Amino acid sequence: QDAQALWTKVVHFFEGPLGLITEVDTANGVSRKSMSDIPVLVVGSDALNDNLKQHSTGVHYQSSQIMTRGLCLSEHCPTSDEALGVTAILCLSGLPADLTASILAHEAMHAWLKLHPNFRYREQLPLRVEEGLCQLVAFLFLNDGLDPLEEDEGMIGFYAEEERQKQSLENESIPSDV
Repeated sequence: QDAQALWTKVVHFFEGPLGLITEVDTANGVSRKSMSDIPVLVVGSDALNDNLKQHSTGVHYQSSQIMTRGLCLSEHCPTSDEALGVTAILCLSGLPADLTASILAHEAMHAWLKLHPNFRYREQLPLRVEEGLCQLVAFLFLNDGLDPLEEDEGMIGFYAEEERQKQSLENESIPSDV
Protein backbone atom coordinates (compact mmCIF):
# COMPACT_ATOMS: atom_id res chain seq x y z
CA GLN A 1 0.00 0.00 0.00
CA ASP A 2 2.90 2.33 0.64
CA ALA A 3 4.01 1.72 -2.93
CA GLN A 4 0.52 2.64 -4.18
CA ALA A 5 0.77 6.01 -2.41
CA LEU A 6 4.17 6.59 -4.03
CA TRP A 7 2.77 5.50 -7.42
CA THR A 8 0.00 8.08 -7.06
CA LYS A 9 2.64 10.76 -6.45
CA VAL A 10 4.53 9.60 -9.54
CA VAL A 11 1.36 9.82 -11.67
CA HIS A 12 0.68 13.33 -10.30
CA PHE A 13 4.25 14.28 -11.20
CA PHE A 14 3.81 13.00 -14.76
CA GLU A 15 0.60 14.99 -15.05
CA GLY A 16 1.65 18.20 -13.29
CA PRO A 17 5.29 19.26 -13.50
CA LEU A 18 6.22 17.02 -16.44
CA GLY A 19 2.97 17.53 -18.35
CA LEU A 20 3.28 14.06 -19.90
CA ILE A 21 -0.18 12.65 -19.29
CA THR A 22 -3.56 13.87 -20.44
CA GLU A 23 -7.12 13.71 -19.16
CA VAL A 24 -8.09 10.96 -21.65
CA ASP A 25 -6.20 8.60 -23.97
CA THR A 26 -5.76 10.24 -27.35
CA ALA A 27 -3.70 9.75 -30.48
CA ASN A 28 -1.24 12.19 -28.92
CA GLY A 29 -1.02 11.11 -25.32
CA VAL A 30 -1.39 8.78 -22.37
CA SER A 31 -4.15 9.36 -19.83
CA ARG A 32 -4.01 9.58 -16.07
CA LYS A 33 -6.34 6.55 -15.93
CA SER A 34 -4.01 4.44 -18.10
CA MET A 35 -1.08 5.20 -15.81
CA SER A 36 -3.08 4.91 -12.58
CA ASP A 37 -4.52 1.53 -13.59
CA ILE A 38 -1.10 -0.13 -13.94
CA PRO A 39 -0.71 -2.64 -11.10
CA VAL A 40 2.30 -1.87 -8.92
CA LEU A 41 3.68 -4.87 -7.07
CA VAL A 42 6.38 -4.83 -4.43
CA VAL A 43 8.13 -8.18 -4.70
CA GLY A 44 11.14 -10.07 -3.42
CA SER A 45 14.32 -10.46 -5.44
CA ASP A 46 13.39 -14.01 -6.59
CA ALA A 47 10.13 -12.85 -8.18
CA LEU A 48 11.86 -9.86 -9.76
CA ASN A 49 14.68 -12.00 -11.19
CA ASP A 50 12.24 -14.67 -12.46
CA ASN A 51 10.27 -12.01 -14.35
CA LEU A 52 13.48 -10.49 -15.66
CA LYS A 53 14.50 -13.85 -17.13
CA GLN A 54 11.05 -14.41 -18.67
CA HIS A 55 11.03 -10.97 -20.29
CA SER A 56 14.71 -10.78 -21.20
CA THR A 57 14.27 -9.26 -24.68
CA GLY A 58 13.55 -5.74 -23.41
CA VAL A 59 15.82 -2.96 -22.30
CA HIS A 60 17.12 -4.98 -19.33
CA TYR A 61 18.45 -7.74 -21.58
CA GLN A 62 22.16 -8.23 -20.89
CA SER A 63 22.08 -5.19 -18.62
CA SER A 64 25.37 -4.30 -16.98
CA GLN A 65 23.41 -3.37 -13.87
CA ILE A 66 24.50 -5.50 -10.92
CA MET A 67 21.02 -5.80 -9.43
CA THR A 68 17.66 -5.03 -10.96
CA ARG A 69 15.43 -3.10 -8.57
CA GLY A 70 12.41 -2.53 -10.82
CA LEU A 71 10.78 -3.88 -13.95
CA CYS A 72 8.04 -2.70 -16.32
CA LEU A 73 6.16 -5.69 -17.75
CA SER A 74 4.29 -5.33 -21.02
CA GLU A 75 2.41 -7.34 -23.62
CA HIS A 76 3.71 -7.43 -27.17
CA CYS A 77 2.06 -8.28 -30.47
CA PRO A 78 3.61 -11.59 -31.61
CA THR A 79 3.86 -10.55 -35.26
CA SER A 80 5.36 -7.07 -34.85
CA ASP A 81 6.75 -7.02 -31.27
CA GLU A 82 4.78 -3.78 -30.82
CA ALA A 83 3.91 -3.00 -27.20
CA LEU A 84 0.19 -3.49 -26.62
CA GLY A 85 -0.01 -2.51 -22.99
CA VAL A 86 1.69 -2.48 -19.64
CA THR A 87 0.66 -5.39 -17.43
CA ALA A 88 2.49 -4.44 -14.20
CA ILE A 89 5.36 -2.62 -12.62
CA LEU A 90 7.46 -4.62 -10.19
CA CYS A 91 9.61 -3.02 -7.51
CA LEU A 92 12.01 -4.71 -5.13
CA SER A 93 10.73 -4.86 -1.55
CA GLY A 94 12.54 -3.71 1.56
CA LEU A 95 13.99 -0.49 0.12
CA PRO A 96 13.79 3.01 1.67
CA ALA A 97 10.80 5.07 0.52
CA ASP A 98 12.82 7.57 -1.54
CA LEU A 99 14.66 4.81 -3.37
CA THR A 100 11.35 3.03 -4.05
CA ALA A 101 9.92 6.33 -5.33
CA SER A 102 12.90 6.79 -7.64
CA ILE A 103 12.49 3.25 -9.00
CA LEU A 104 8.77 3.76 -9.56
CA ALA A 105 9.41 7.03 -11.43
CA HIS A 106 12.02 5.26 -13.59
CA GLU A 107 9.66 2.38 -14.39
CA ALA A 108 6.78 4.82 -14.97
CA MET A 109 8.78 6.37 -17.80
CA HIS A 110 9.24 2.93 -19.35
CA ALA A 111 5.46 2.44 -19.05
CA TRP A 112 4.72 5.86 -20.56
CA LEU A 113 6.97 5.10 -23.54
CA LYS A 114 5.21 1.76 -24.08
CA LEU A 115 1.73 3.30 -23.81
CA HIS A 116 2.26 6.50 -25.81
CA PRO A 117 1.00 6.15 -29.40
CA ASN A 118 3.93 8.10 -30.84
CA PHE A 119 6.45 5.63 -29.41
CA ARG A 120 4.81 2.42 -30.60
CA TYR A 121 7.28 1.78 -33.36
CA ARG A 122 8.50 -1.56 -34.63
CA GLU A 123 12.00 -0.57 -33.60
CA GLN A 124 12.55 0.23 -29.95
CA LEU A 125 14.29 3.37 -28.86
CA PRO A 126 18.02 2.78 -28.47
CA LEU A 127 18.82 1.47 -24.99
CA ARG A 128 20.88 4.53 -24.11
CA VAL A 129 18.02 6.86 -25.02
CA GLU A 130 15.28 4.98 -23.18
CA GLU A 131 17.32 4.33 -20.03
CA GLY A 132 18.63 7.89 -20.08
CA LEU A 133 15.08 9.27 -20.21
CA CYS A 134 14.05 6.97 -17.35
CA GLN A 135 17.04 8.01 -15.22
CA LEU A 136 16.29 11.67 -15.93
CA VAL A 137 12.68 11.28 -14.77
CA ALA A 138 13.81 9.42 -11.62
CA PHE A 139 16.27 12.23 -10.88
CA LEU A 140 13.65 14.95 -11.48
CA PHE A 141 11.13 13.12 -9.31
CA LEU A 142 13.57 12.81 -6.41
CA ASN A 143 14.36 16.51 -6.63
CA ASP A 144 10.92 17.96 -7.39
CA GLY A 145 8.24 15.27 -7.04
CA LEU A 146 8.47 14.29 -3.40
CA ASP A 147 7.11 16.23 -0.46
CA PRO A 148 9.75 18.31 1.31
CA LEU A 149 11.07 16.71 4.45
CA GLU A 150 9.89 18.32 7.68
CA GLU A 151 12.59 20.17 9.60
CA ASP A 152 11.02 19.24 12.94
CA GLU A 153 11.57 15.52 12.37
CA GLY A 154 14.91 15.79 14.19
CA MET A 155 17.56 13.21 13.36
CA ILE A 156 15.10 11.10 11.35
CA GLY A 157 14.52 14.06 9.03
CA PHE A 158 18.27 14.69 8.83
CA TYR A 159 18.98 11.10 7.80
CA ALA A 160 16.04 11.07 5.36
CA GLU A 161 17.40 14.22 3.71
CA GLU A 162 20.88 12.68 3.55
CA GLU A 163 19.40 9.54 1.93
CA ARG A 164 17.44 11.61 -0.61
CA GLN A 165 20.56 13.59 -1.56
CA LYS A 166 22.60 10.40 -1.82
CA GLN A 167 20.01 8.76 -4.10
CA SER A 168 19.80 11.87 -6.27
CA LEU A 169 23.59 11.95 -6.60
CA GLU A 170 23.63 8.24 -7.51
CA ASN A 171 21.09 8.90 -10.27
CA GLU A 172 23.32 11.66 -11.61
CA SER A 173 26.48 9.60 -11.61
CA ILE A 174 25.47 5.97 -12.25
CA PRO A 175 28.39 4.26 -13.97
CA SER A 176 26.69 2.49 -16.85
CA ASP A 177 26.56 2.31 -20.61
CA VAL A 178 23.62 4.70 -20.55
